[in-house]
Amino acid sequence: MADYDNGIHGETGESLFPARTDKQLAAQAREALTGSPAFDPHQAELRERAALRDESKMPAAWVDPTDLAKAGWGVIFASDYPTYSLEDLQSPNGLGLLLSHRQAQATREHPDYFKTFIFNPRWNKTRFLEKYKAPISGAVDPDRGVPYYLLIVGDPATIPYEFQYQLDVQYAVGRIYFDTLEEYARYAQSVVQAETQHIERPRQIAFWGVSNSGDRATQLSAKHLVTPLTQWVADKYPDWAAPALIGNNEADPGLSATKENLGLLLNQHPAPALLFTASHGVGYPKGHPHQRALQGALVTQDWKKLLGKPDPETHLFSAVDIQANANLHGMIAFNFACYSLGTPQFNDFKQNDGEAEIAERPFIARLPQKLLGHANGGALAAIGHVDRAWSHSFRHRTVKQLTVFQSAIACLMQGCPVGYAMEFFNQEYAELASDCNQGIQNKTKNDQEIATLWTRSHNARNFAVFGDPAVKVAVGHSSAERTEASEPIIWFKPSGRRLHAAASENTLDSENTLVDRLTQLEKQVQALQAESASQRQEIENLKRAQAKYL
Repeated sequence: MADYDNGIHGETGESLFPARTDKQLAAQAREALTGSPAFDPHQAELRERAALRDESKMPAAWVDPTDLAKAGWGVIFASDYPTYSLEDLQSPNGLGLLLSHRQAQATREHPDYFKTFIFNPRWNKTRFLEKYKAPISGAVDPDRGVPYYLLIVGDPATIPYEFQYQLDVQYAVGRIYFDTLEEYARYAQSVVQAETQHIERPRQIAFWGVSNSGDRATQLSAKHLVTPLTQWVADKYPDWAAPALIGNNEADPGLSATKENLGLLLNQHPAPALLFTASHGVGYPKGHPHQRALQGALVTQDWKKLLGKPDPETHLFSAVDIQANANLHGMIAFNFACYSLGTPQFNDFKQNDGEAEIAERPFIARLPQKLLGHANGGALAAIGHVDRAWSHSFRHRTVKQLTVFQSAIACLMQGCPVGYAMEFFNQEYAELASDCNQGIQNKTKNDQEIATLWTRSHNARNFAVFGDPAVKVAVGHSSAERTEASEPIIWFKPSGRRLHAAASENTLDSENTLVDRLTQLEKQVQALQAESASQRQEIENLKRAQAKYL
């Protein structure tokens, strides 16, 4: 079936996996929900999700998700890291700046709304919540032990994707993982500067949608996802510019979804506040030398099926195509493509030929890592897909299903945190998993219906956030209020805390004064935190001494 023809094999140019029939997919769904092979890690999760359809997945009614002082914020660390220590990761040379910033925000009204957790590899979501005395289902209340916003810091081999999926149905969850402390520090600085120095991107959401010749999957996404989303934004949000680079635009090649045009959008101009892309993601077999570097790279309009193997230099947009001078700071990207956020070790949609293991270990895609860890000031978050992306997510038979995408995009455009915006995908996952389970248990649905529910539920679940789930897109005023010429472009300088800008000397002095003041305040906060910790330790010592003599 054409709708199941997803992903491009990097070595052949053919479909990444063979198409599967409704009967085959339905059989897999029944197997997973009633007794699955050992390598399938999701059956318990699916049964749990199936029981949650009617419960609220949003925070409790009295919790304002747009205010960390009401919703809380927590970070989940791995117990150890391969190339640096946990202490270094929490220091100012790592994530220290972001942690101090979030602690100050979350504890403004309640001292327990900032939490640090250490992940135990034996835990699933239920064990984690039980450990910290939080409800294992239902609406989130930060008074019950775990804050609403949770940032996972670790690679998926250490803190599994499955744990993230499960937790994300209830909470607003994001993940970051970089190879170096410097990248963590860059990301921390990008977030804090965006939120404290009012970094503003142009009020623009750009769409880039590939429609490859002879390729049904990208033709569907261009026609039934990217084009109607572009039109919807233009109608609904006229104060936002919404340029659309779709397919092969012969009338205006500058609006074609080519590698060159996407590079220009991100490298040569101020990047838009929001970027939405839809394309194939390239995939390579387990053990292939290109898998780690290129898996999930975006297959551009330049590639055609008759060309066979896609050439990384001319047909793929990958991490290496983000240039050093790219102006990304404050942007949020949404990449609809197979493996655009990461790759699991095991294929959720295993094939009859036994290709269950698709990577030697699960990993994060390089492109979102490069976007967020950029030395010139990074994007604040990237939304992408783990495993394969399916056209079922936006089109069921002949009916468009755009409300989830529209709702998430609207939330981001209105200034909601990215983790909260993703609740629409989480709700869809829980609902579809419930419908699939009931259809199987009650034998009320045929193979086609089960196959559709199965793939749509997995597809919704596998959308994930790379980045802090509490970040909001950094947007400026409407185009009617400010022109591009009046907006100084503020650039990020990683060596030190000072900025330089394409503006006047007075503007530069003002910005640097703000930075110096921020540095002073951070030092004061750290000193107060150290003093508070010392006082708490003194109280504990006095209590122990008192207990000894009672």
